[in-house]
Amino acid sequence: MRLFNFVFRKFEKESTSIEAVETWVVKWESLSDYCGTRYWESKPEFRTFIDEEQAQMFKKEIESSIALLGDKDRAVELYKQEYSTNSKGKVA
Repeated sequence: MRLFNFVFRKFEKESTSIEAVETWVVKWESLSDYCGTRYWESKPEFRTFIDEEQAQMFKKEIESSIALLGDKDRAVELYKQEYSTNSKGKVA
């Protein structure tokens, strides 16, 4: 686990220090029955980890579960969270 310290100097005499943690995100899509019909709706799912190795293990478990179900079009992504919005996260 990597911790990062940031010091902010606001327009005051004292500065503010915060700590941030390096995080890894596993993203996949789950399927649910759409209003009792034969159509399926996909829903994005996310889990965040502070250890890359644990995130890799979780990703492999999700991939194994998807393979067991016989699904072929659902991908599992693992990326390091670079931005708080995840809009520009890099895929690892």
